[in-house]
Order: sequence, then C-alpha cells, then structure tokens
Amino acid sequence: MNLSVISWSAPRPFSCPRAAGILSVRKPAGPTSYDVIRRIKRALSALDAKCLPKIGHAGTLDPFAEGVLVVLVGRATRLFDAFQGMRKRYRGLLRLGMETDSGDLTGVPIEVPSFLPSPLGRGEGEGSFSPAGGVWPTREELEAQAGRWIGDQDQVPPVFSALRLGGRRLYDLAREGRAPELPARRVTIYEFKITENQGPWLRFEAEVGRGVYLRSLARDFGRALGVGAHLAELVRTAVGPFRIEDARPLEELRTLRDLEEAVKAPETIGFYDSYPRPVCGERAG
Repeated sequence: MNLSVISWSAPRPFSCPRAAGILSVRKPAGPTSYDVIRRIKRALSALDAKCLPKIGHAGTLDPFAEGVLVVLVGRATRLFDAFQGMRKRYRGLLRLGMETDSGDLTGVPIEVPSFLPSPLGRGEGEGSFSPAGGVWPTREELEAQAGRWIGDQDQVPPVFSALRLGGRRLYDLAREGRAPELPARRVTIYEFKITENQGPWLRFEAEVGRGVYLRSLARDFGRALGVGAHLAELVRTAVGPFRIEDARPLEELRTLRDLEEAVKAPETIGFYDSYPRPVCGERAG
C-alpha cells in the first residue's frame, strides 16, 4: 500500500453521511492527541451541523512525542481495532541515569530506587545516578541488553497513562497521588536497537505491537542496566503502512479544503486489500 502516490478519487469525504476517511497527521511535540482532534473539528465547523462526521484518533501519542497520528473520519472509525493491531515504529532518545514518575522528560525525578547504585554526586540534580564505579555501559553491553527485550513479554504500563481504572484515567489518579499498582500486560516488541550512544544519551529505534508503552520500555531498560532511564524524545515514524514521510503536518490542516485534500477513503488506498472490512454495526473501541 503506497500512500505517497494516492490521490482522492472517491466522493468528497464530508459531502456524504456514509463516507469514510483516513487522515495521517504529523503531530508536533506539545499538543495532546485530542488537541489534534479539536483542530480538525474547528476546520469542519464550516459544515452544516447535521453533516458533521464522527472523528477519533486510532492510538494516542503522548504530548511530548511527535510523529504519525492516524485520525479516522465517519464510518472509518469502525477501523479502530484494525489500527490497534498494526505494528508501530519509533525512533527516540533515551536518557540513562534518571528515572521519572511519568517515564519521560516531563516527569519528576523519583527517589533513589533500591535497584540503583549510589547517586552521581556531580550536581546534576536529584534523581541522577551513575553505574557502579562511575562508568557507563559499553556499546556492546547496551546492544546485548537491548536484544533481551525483543519478543513476547510482560510489561507494566506507566501510571501516567490514558488507561482506565474504575472509570477514571490513570493519569488523573496519579496526579492526585493515588497511583495504583498495575498488573503487567502481555505485549510484543519486534525490534529494539541502539543506534547511537554518547555518555548517558542513547538513540534507538523500535518496532512494537499492540499495547506497548515506550516509556515503560525505557524504564525497564534502565533498571536492567542498574542506572535508571527515561525518554527524552520520541517520534512515531509509522503506524502499519502509514509513514511519517506521507503524513500531513498538523499546521497545514486549517480549513475544510485542507482536510478534503488530506483525507483518503480506505478503498482508494487499497486498505481493504490488507485489512478486513468492519462488520456492519461494529464500533470503535
């Protein structure tokens, strides 16, 4: 499915109440995934209220992260489960020596966990650590450790996440200081490799399956090395066949015409050649 050569050939996506469309957005760092939905809804305000289609994204991207955010329009919201099952690719920057409560650079450094050695003691702030003897792991050690995370495994989600517990979002409970102890979930990591390292900074690439949190992977990787870690940058480069090179930058989606040019009908991009059509009446999760 080559999305870079597709042109719109179906009826205009917002002119038919039965229309279905897929919009691949390149989200910048900063906005939430729902901020993207709000932007699109504002662009759709030119439509008659009774013609407004249902809109939703096919998988949250954290505010600090950037990259591919797939938005489903109209009847295409029934494709939610198909997108959840797609592999996702990322590249990012991992900071060794500091674990945060959120697992990323926006969080608060946590207290010295029992699995970590003594503090760094170089004025880098509370929550900074170094390995025993003050020597960072070698490239060979990093690559060997990264290889151990490939395959099926149990992963505990971060407490700052959009998962629900008792009808409430986990991030709301965490902000209230009531972060629960979460059970591990079975997930699959297809690729995790270190592409560059300099002191505590590691660049990596990863390909993961459904339900994987890269923040949890960074946390667990740092703990296995005995130094702690968190994500400093994260870019989602692909969701299934939807690549970052073909995604429309969010700042270019300002008007109804912008959306009509960017939204693709599933049929016109051969989506149903690779993924099943939704059952009639099936709804997004």
